[in-house]
Formats: sequence, C-alpha cells, structure tokens
Amino acid sequence: YIHARNDNRIFFYFQIYVLRDLHAMQAKAFARMGAQAGAHRAMTAAETASGQIRPDEEPAETGYVQPGLLETALADTLMRLGDTEPATVYAAEAVATQTHARGRVHRLATLADCELRAGEVDRAAGTAMQMLDTVQGMESHRLHDRLTLVRRKLSATRSTAAAEAVDRLDDTLRIPL
Repeated sequence: YIHARNDNRIFFYFQIYVLRDLHAMQAKAFARMGAQAGAHRAMTAAETASGQIRPDEEPAETGYVQPGLLETALADTLMRLGDTEPATVYAAEAVATQTHARGRVHRLATLADCELRAGEVDRAAGTAMQMLDTVQGMESHRLHDRLTLVRRKLSATRSTAAAEAVDRLDDTLRIPL
C-alpha cells in the first residue's frame, strides 16, 4: 500500500511538472505569434499548475526539476510580448532561486536582457558583471552564445557602466572554449 501511494504521488508531481512546462512552452509559442491573449491564458495555466506543487511534499524522484525555470520561461514570454516590467520581475525571481552556477548564468543573461529592453542600461551592466563573476571557469557554447548576445546588446548603448561590462565580456569571450 505504501509503495502504491508513493507511486501515485510521483505520478501526480510528474503530471504537474509536465503540464506546467507544456503551458509555459505554449505561452512562448503564442508570444512568438503575437497572440497576447493566448500567451496570457497559457501563462495563467502554467502558474496554476505550479501552484499545486508543494516542495516539502515532493518525492525525491522530482529532484531534477530546477526551481526558477518557470519564472525564466514567463520572463521570456513577456519580453516577446513587450511587457518589460513584469518580465523583469519574473527574471529577478528566477535569479533569486537557488540553482547551479550554469543555470544562474542563463538566468542572469535573461535578467540583463529584460533590463536592457526596459531601458535600465546601468542595471543591465551590473547584472552582466554578476553574470561574468559567475561564469568564470565554465566552458559551454551555449553560455558563450548568451554572453555574446548580452555583449552585443550592451555595446549598442551609450553608458560608461555598459562600456566596462563590454570590455570585461570581450576579455571573457576571447578565452577559447
């Protein structure tokens, strides 16, 4: 009986995570199509599914699921819709969750992008500096691509803080993978 009950709990949590992730992907797809209402409906469904998750009750088998991924996906969706303020809030929430260093770099890159789109250039430069502090010693083509994108966007601005971040990004990007 205990084993069956545990299997049901595992299935329940996997089902929630799959639903949450599918709704988040659907929201991103709607945003890419410019369908704001559909994106917001899918975001609400993803958040509703996420609201059913109780971290203190989760079975060990769901330990691979990283906190903050939903917030990152919703930030990306909102950026695509041009809703920079709520996107920045979600991106900051994603950064605030505990994760491994590589995931933190990706989340900081998302936050920097949100801040740049919101016109917060100096804040984005500061976020890029945090990203650079975190990425030290990592080798990854995906991270290299994220750094390159942040560098390109920062270099298009006229800010002393951004120029400093770009210089540091250039130094980091010169190191071969």
